Amino acid sequence: MIVPDVIPVAPDFAHGQADAHELIDHIGEIEAKRGSKTVLIILDTLNRAMPGGDESGSKDMGSALNCLRLLRDATGAATLTAHHPGWSNPGRGRGHSSLFGAVDTQIIMQEHSMVVDKLRNGKRGYTVRFRLPSISYAARDGRTITSCYFKPIEANDGFEQSADLTQEQWGWFTEVADAAKGEPFGVRPLAKQLDMNHTTLLKRLNVLVQAGWIAKTANDEYEINLKDLKWV
Repeated sequence: MIVPDVIPVAPDFAHGQADAHELIDHIGEIEAKRGSKTVLIILDTLNRAMPGGDESGSKDMGSALNCLRLLRDATGAATLTAHHPGWSNPGRGRGHSSLFGAVDTQIIMQEHSMVVDKLRNGKRGYTVRFRLPSISYAARDGRTITSCYFKPIEANDGFEQSADLTQEQWGWFTEVADAAKGEPFGVRPLAKQLDMNHTTLLKRLNVLVQAGWIAKTANDEYEINLKDLKWV
């Protein structure tokens, strides 16, 4: 089991490398105490590590990127940075374009899906559907804390039946959900997989779309609407 070390104070990467060097020294102390090397450094979020900095400016963003590169070079660990999209373009991270150019991998997470938007020397577009089951645990001070954890959707995941669907329609949905395995699907390929007439399947899908359990994508495919569903 990997137990992360948490540093609750965000560094300042927008105004030079002083905090980066201090963080490297601190990581070295943690490694000496733990007896093992650090493999991943997570920055949550990029904005908090640029206090007073300009995300849209090349100077401040360049400073932050140089600090991240310094961390990787000094520790040998990978860096993972959480960053938020802009209001006008949810498919693009806020700030200067040098950020997208500098990263090896960019993964966009929204509405229960995780999509590889950039993979250096690799193929983009790989998608993982997921849900966030709740979990409660006891903190050191005795409090009970409720959080969640990442769980990829498997074919045998169960959904809580909705009163919006008849028993027959619910059977349609669970059959489609099991066959789709959390991935977008076309009508004809899924009909072939289910050994069903594609016109019959299309009629069923239209009912499920109207009920909000299936969504139609921009690529004229269908997918399970994961945004508001409940799992058992």
